[in-house]
Amino acid sequence: MTKFAKILLLILLSSIFSCEKPQINNGINQQEQTSIGTINATTTYIGTSTAKWCRYFICDINQLDLIMTLTQQIHEACMNGDYKGSLILSNTLIHSIQPIYKETSDNSRLSYNIAPGTYIVMSERRINYDYANIYPEKTDVTMLGTFGYLYKVIQVESGQTYNVAFVFQDYKPQ
Repeated sequence: MTKFAKILLLILLSSIFSCEKPQINNGINQQEQTSIGTINATTTYIGTSTAKWCRYFICDINQLDLIMTLTQQIHEACMNGDYKGSLILSNTLIHSIQPIYKETSDNSRLSYNIAPGTYIVMSERRINYDYANIYPEKTDVTMLGTFGYLYKVIQVESGQTYNVAFVFQDYKPQ
C-alpha cells in the first residue's frame, strides 16, 4: 500500500473511533433519556371509604371525548342513586379505553416516563355517595360506595417532569 493510502486509512479509522457516542446509563442511552418526560401523579381522598388503593390510566388524547362523556354519565348516575347504571357505565369506561399505561397503587402515587405528547391522566378511586339528605324515606339508599373517576389533560415535553394531583371526596347532595 502506498504511504498516502495508509495515511488515509489511519485518518478514517481514527475518526470512526473518536466519534462521540451516547453514554449508556442503566441500559438507556443518554439520547433516549432526554427524549422522554415524566408524569408524577398523586391521589388524595377526603371521605369515609376505608379503601386505600387507586388506579391510574395514561391514555392517548384521542380518547378524550369517550372519557369525558362516560365520567360525567357515571357521576350523574351516582348522583341519582342509580348504582347499577353507574357500574355498567364504569365497566364500559374501563373496557372501552385503551390505556398506554395503567397501574394500581396502594400508596396513591404514580411515576411514569413517557415520550413527549399530549395525554390524559385518569385516576379511579372508591368513594361514597351519601343520600340520607335527599332520600330520607329510603333506608336502602342512604350510602352508595362506588368508583369515582377524575382526569386531566397534560402536555409532556422532553426532559420535563409533570405533577398531576387528584382530590377525591365523598359526594353528599344537598
